[in-house]
Amino acid sequence: YQPGSYISENWETPEQALGPAEGTSDDIVCLGRGGQITLTFSPPIANGSGNDFAVFENGISSNFLELGWVEVSSDGTHFVRFPNSSLTEEPVGSFGEVDPNQITGLASKYEQGYGTQFDLNQLQIFYNNRSFFPFSSAFSSQLVSNFPYLELNNIQYIRIVDIVGDGSATDAYGSTIYDPYPTSGSAGFDLDAVAVLNQQSVDGAAQTITFPEIQNQKLSTGSIELTASSDSGLPVSFSLIEGPALLNMNTLTFTNSGRIIVEAAQEGDAAYSPATPVWQGFYVAEKLQHIWVEPIPNQLPESTWQIQAFASSGLPVYIEVNSGPADTVIDTNTHLLTVGEMTNSVTLRATQAGDDTYAPAEDLMVEFDIVNSTDDAAPQTFSEWLAGTSGNSPRLAMQTATNDYNEQTVQFTFTANRQVLARTQFQTATSLSAGWSNAVPEIVSTTSISTNGQEATILTVQMPMDGPRSFYRLLFEEVTE
Repeated sequence: YQPGSYISENWETPEQALGPAEGTSDDIVCLGRGGQITLTFSPPIANGSGNDFAVFENGISSNFLELGWVEVSSDGTHFVRFPNSSLTEEPVGSFGEVDPNQITGLASKYEQGYGTQFDLNQLQIFYNNRSFFPFSSAFSSQLVSNFPYLELNNIQYIRIVDIVGDGSATDAYGSTIYDPYPTSGSAGFDLDAVAVLNQQSVDGAAQTITFPEIQNQKLSTGSIELTASSDSGLPVSFSLIEGPALLNMNTLTFTNSGRIIVEAAQEGDAAYSPATPVWQGFYVAEKLQHIWVEPIPNQLPESTWQIQAFASSGLPVYIEVNSGPADTVIDTNTHLLTVGEMTNSVTLRATQAGDDTYAPAEDLMVEFDIVNSTDDAAPQTFSEWLAGTSGNSPRLAMQTATNDYNEQTVQFTFTANRQVLARTQFQTATSLSAGWSNAVPEIVSTTSISTNGQEATILTVQMPMDGPRSFYRLLFEEVTE
């Protein structure tokens, strides 16, 4: 429960959302302006016949409607928002009216005692036919990113997010949403209850499917063998949900480039109830790619750092602040990091969406801290660090290996100290006389460590073995400003 603003403490009791709907004005939890609440369900909600659950608000009349987005999730991380629309054209005052006939896919469009019903099967229909609906780019991106993780027969979480009705929010099609605004004391969505209409069967012993993640694949690979198992020992079957492929038993054959989603299922027997199906999605393309972001040292407030980020494809890398202070920003064109006044931990997300030739790269998360100059973890120059370690230079370990695609690689393991203002660059050469060229290594693993007050990241990276004689080197370049 994350209450928003303009809400009195006596309305901040999330337990009031449990149990049957009372249909009164008092037995509710208020979300506040822009607040949200997530409810968990065991056994999970299932995609059954007709509507699967209903959300009850405490609207005092059929036209005084405080609206909220409704989202569902199977894992508690990837939430899918129900497609919605609002056709209210003008702002609504504090006690103004909203025509429920102009509202679709939002809770709640009915007065207290009446629930707004939701059908999980609608999510599958909208997802399968998303190209035919004029969804906004923001809604489409959210749907495509999160729906593959949703198991319609295993909905364990429902999240309701209050919509601030001042016109700053938009529906799934990009239209402005209005509802009563401003309100105070019990501002925003007032949740009475959620009613479950279809629930997962609990007959028989439970079973769980293990279906390993599938890496992106080259089109030239042709096909892969799918593997999954159930802890019941019963055989698992596969289904092709979408994508350019043919499925014969457990052999998946690629027919073109694109995104493929496969389901593993086990229907149960006299002793076991049906397992929750598991989906895995991946891309097939002519070529694959990965992202390399040079390790970023800790930063001081009100400083800047030029981030070096590359994709092995040569395509531009997009970087955003995934979490951290609001005054820490990145120029998406130059990758210049500008740190504000606030100290905190920062996580950046680097992405590359691919093109007609390359599959999307796996997202890369990069972490560092913003600390004061007096902090033990404050950054220092490379020379200062070397002097403090009695001149011991960074150590590098090397070994040959085979990657996930059965290709020969060279792996390097080294320690990137997060308190050293230095750049890290890999280079390769086919001979010492041919000259060095910059490389884009692929990160295999990262481990954060702290020793004697020094924070660091142990990185293992790999690069393809380009021939019987290849040369590699790791450069550390001091940064003094």
